[in-house]
Formats: sequence, C-alpha cells, structure tokens
Amino acid sequence: MASLLSPRCLGSVTGAALLLALGAGVPSSAAAPASRAAHEVCLDVGNTRNNGDQVRLWKCAGHKNQRFVITNGQIKVEDTIGDAKEMCLDAGNTRNNGDRTKIWECGGTNTNQKWIVRNAQIVLADTMGKSREMCLDAGNTRNNGDQVRIWQCVNHTNQKWVIQQGYIKVADTI
Repeated sequence: MASLLSPRCLGSVTGAALLLALGAGVPSSAAAPASRAAHEVCLDVGNTRNNGDQVRLWKCAGHKNQRFVITNGQIKVEDTIGDAKEMCLDAGNTRNNGDRTKIWECGGTNTNQKWIVRNAQIVLADTMGKSREMCLDAGNTRNNGDQVRIWQCVNHTNQKWVIQQGYIKVADTI
C-alpha cells in the first residue's frame, strides 16, 4: 500500500481529497478575519538550520522558518531544499510520550523522518498499525516557543494540524 504522502497516492482521488481536506496547497480566496488570523499558531524551526535544533510553536507570521514541503514522507524545511544539507522534521530514536521533535539533516531511509498525514494527524510512519502509534503533538498550550513533541495518537486537539500553503498550523488556532 502506498504512503498517503507518496506521489502515487497524492495523484489519486483519495490522496487529493486528503490533502484538500487538510487545506494543503489550496490558495484561500479571502484572508481570514483579523481576530482569527492573529491567533494562528504554526510549526517553527527558528533562525538556524543545525542538526538538533528544536521544533517549536510560534505565532504564524509568514516567515521562512515556518514553511515546509512534504515529499516522500519527509517534512522538509522549505528554505533548505536544494541545499547540500536539506533539513527534515525528526522524531529522534526513541518513541516515548513527550520526546521533543527537532530538525536533522534529511536521510532518505531515516525512519525518524518519515511521517504520514491521516485524519488531520501527522503520524510517525514506523509506528503505524502498532499498538502505540505516535503523533506530532503541540502540547496543552499555544505559546511562542512551546516545544513540539511526539505523543501516543489519541483523538485530541493537540494532535490536529492543518497544512496550508506550506504552513503546518495547530488546527484549534485557526
């Protein structure tokens, strides 16, 4: 079965519907009301691009450190694509609740960097179908600088994301 992020699936009706439902790459025809847009929270990698730099939450501001591209199951920091050292969202080597995510140089077969988008959750691919699937988790607060982590997948707002024009936003802030 193809990964939902694989080119084969993305070209299918199911894959397109999944990304459309999440808002991936769909230009909005009107800006969000100022009161809502002012509170949107995005994944953010800060200003440096070094192995181990923490992934955090930050108010969406349209900055390059908040833009990502999902390709072949990897979530890449957009401004590193084409560089000698492309950087990817990385879960680390363990699969424990609360493990912090970081960026790390992309490795094509690195299972720490393979993700699947499913029902607005971003799931670590090597945990799919196991008794403890692990999801990208925003935690309980939405403050600038809050660390993004992995946590056992549950149907909770901390694990719901909207992918929109390269930004990965916490769904309950939109």
